[in-house]
Amino acid sequence: MNKEQYNLEQKLQAIWRLGDQDEMSIKHVGHGIAALITYGDYTWAADYRFPKCYFDLTPAQEERALDNLDKRLEPRWSKISALLGKWGKDKFLEDLQHTSFGFYALIYLDSSWLYPQEEN
Repeated sequence: MNKEQYNLEQKLQAIWRLGDQDEMSIKHVGHGIAALITYGDYTWAADYRFPKCYFDLTPAQEERALDNLDKRLEPRWSKISALLGKWGKDKFLEDLQHTSFGFYALIYLDSSWLYPQEEN
C-alpha cells in the first residue's frame, strides 16, 4: 500500500468508526463511495438519505437523525470527495481497490441498492 492509498484508507476508516464497526458499517461506507462516484454526493446512497427504508421513524425523528448524521459525516466525506476531485475517478478507483473498502464500493457501483426506492 502506497502513501496515497494509506491516506485514503485512514479517511475511510474515520467514517467507518462512526458506526458500529461491523460488516453493516462497511456496507454503508461502500454505498457512500458508490453514490459519491455516481452522483457526486455520498448522501444519495439509500442508507444515508432514505432511512425510512430501514427504520420506522416519524418525520421529526427522521429530521433529527439526518441532522446528526450530517454533522458527523459531512466533514469526513468532504475529505473523500476532495481526494476524488484531486485524483480523478480512474486513480481514485485504482487506489480504492487497495483499501479495506474497495470490494464493497466497487460492487455497489452496479447495485440497485445505490438507488432510492419509491415509497408505497
